[in-house]
Amino acid sequence: MECTDDLLKILKAEKFQNNDENKIGILPKNCSAECDAVTLGIGMDVKAEKDLLKMLPQCKFIGVDPDPDKSGKPFIEVTKGKYIEGAVGVSAGFYNSTVLSLF
Repeated sequence: MECTDDLLKILKAEKFQNNDENKIGILPKNCSAECDAVTLGIGMDVKAEKDLLKMLPQCKFIGVDPDPDKSGKPFIEVTKGKYIEGAVGVSAGFYNSTVLSLF
């Protein structure tokens, strides 16, 4: 824990509010530098990415999510970035997944 605590003190992390959650971004030391913004789990909501894009307009965006229609298309429209259809899990491999639709 001690190493993690020290690392979190050094990192410049900021919360970006989505409609139903916060996404955490670790920002570059120089906010005018080129960077890559990676979203793991877009979650059908790109409000956080819109706000991050305003703060870091020079950065490239990459988003990963299993739903190309509800997450991928809005992500690409807002960020003009690269969308990867997939999910992030604990173990490497190929698995069947289900996307729950609440809308």
